[in-house]
Amino acid sequence: MSLELSLHAHTPYALQPSSIQLRLRIENHGSTPARGEKPDGMSLLTTDERGQWLPFLPRAPWPFPPEEIEIPPGGVHEMVVSSSACGSMRDVGLYRAQCRWGGAESNVVEYRVLGDRKSYVATLRPVSAGTVELTLDNRGPAPIDWVEPCDPEQDLSFWLDGKTRMKTVLTAGADLTRIVPGVPAVIRIELPEAESGRNISGRFQREPFASGDGKLVF
Repeated sequence: MSLELSLHAHTPYALQPSSIQLRLRIENHGSTPARGEKPDGMSLLTTDERGQWLPFLPRAPWPFPPEEIEIPPGGVHEMVVSSSACGSMRDVGLYRAQCRWGGAESNVVEYRVLGDRKSYVATLRPVSAGTVELTLDNRGPAPIDWVEPCDPEQDLSFWLDGKTRMKTVLTAGADLTRIVPGVPAVIRIELPEAESGRNISGRFQREPFASGDGKLVF
């Protein structure tokens, strides 16, 4: 097969079966361009713990022609694909997703929909000028294991006066990938652009933790 598909989950947890976002990488090892409709949620096939396929969410007719991509020989195309699998927050359990495109199949990615969302608490707290601590408290029954450490660009957002996104630097806990029950984990964050008296807001979002938007006062 001239096409190689690789699927990757930034975090293997989701609010519901359809809320997972996966990174897709397509490599063309052939001698001719690979063309086709751009992969989307309909390209992801999802099964539950029993191995049964999940149907797709109903989708309204799209009045425009589908977007197409072309990958030249030796080329690579990378993108994020959101699942279109049916389900709700009540459908807890383990799910497996695989992408099919251009006659090729990707690897299988596993992710889990958890039950009690209130068991996973994220808190942002200013501790000194320009320094914020993120505390992750796992009150659930099992450890939370992330595939990779926190990504400041993807998981964290701090805003100055609600308009300008601020630079963030992780100074402690940057390699954290496991949060065990009963032992709160701490990530320390530096905001080089922070100024006393300015309106600063922050948010952390990475399943199954979410801090919500909060105002920070230094």
